Amino acid sequence: FGFSAPEHDLNCAIRHWLHPDGEVTGGIVLVRGQVANSAFADFIDYRHRVPMTEFQADEIRFPCGVQLAVLEPQRTIQLTYASPDGRLTFRCRQRSLWPVAGRLTGGGFSQPMRATGELNLDGVRMTIDGYALREHRWESSQALVGAVSPAGRGSAIFGPDLAFHFSARDSDLLDRANLDWGDVWLADEVRQLDSA
Repeated sequence: FGFSAPEHDLNCAIRHWLHPDGEVTGGIVLVRGQVANSAFADFIDYRHRVPMTEFQADEIRFPCGVQLAVLEPQRTIQLTYASPDGRLTFRCRQRSLWPVAGRLTGGGFSQPMRATGELNLDGVRMTIDGYALREHRWESSQALVGAVSPAGRGSAIFGPDLAFHFSARDSDLLDRANLDWGDVWLADEVRQLDSA
């Protein structure tokens, strides 16, 4: 999950990985402008291997405090957060632009979303009005055995008529051998990528 506020040059990434033992790693990384490393982000609330809080099918509260509510399955979600130190609060509603698209290998999906809401960072109030891509994976980390290249991801949402997303092994060439999966949403059609 995540969202952007282009007029404020702001991008917020919200990532969580649930481990088989019930612990979770993840949180929020919020960046204004360009940074070479997320360690230089404007705000970070990231937890490593902490117990997962209890959750319902339509509402989850992650250990870092991010709350995710499913308002309409596969159509509308709401993200809320208030940092313990009061530096960051946000409320963001995300509505689907297109239906979800599945992975070529199974075990996940992605979906372009329209994100709107409000954010307050260090006392500065900002409007969230942009796009977001939600991605869900549920494969075992045991799936990759031996030496493999790091995974890279890319996505862009150009508006309500065009978006893409892919995941690939790091390489000079993103051909079919290196592409894990990917989709292009074009007008009313979803196409799977053969190469990127």
